[in-house]
Amino acid sequence: MFVPSSYLPLFAVTLCVLHGVVRRLGKVLHVTRTKRLLVKVENMPRLYDEVYDENLKPVGKVYDILGPVSSPYASIEIDNNIPPEKFVGKVLYLMLREKRRGGRRRKK
Repeated sequence: MFVPSSYLPLFAVTLCVLHGVVRRLGKVLHVTRTKRLLVKVENMPRLYDEVYDENLKPVGKVYDILGPVSSPYASIEIDNNIPPEKFVGKVLYLMLREKRRGGRRRKK
């Protein structure tokens, strides 16, 4: 599903997609020395959540969350075949996954 950036409002975007709900993660500030993207977070992600670009193509995963609670930053570990410099200044999105339930059940 292609969603042009002109249709995406500046506040938190919530779109229903086949696999889940898409939310705006934030804007990429710069690339670190370790080739990770530093993003100013708008909607708090969980560690290892998948991160997507404006065309909903996978970019990488949330590697770490940094900074104060009032204005956090996320470090995104990108896939090996993508040059990180092309994302500077762009907005990234994340796909919310369902919470895992269950685990081991006890016998009665």
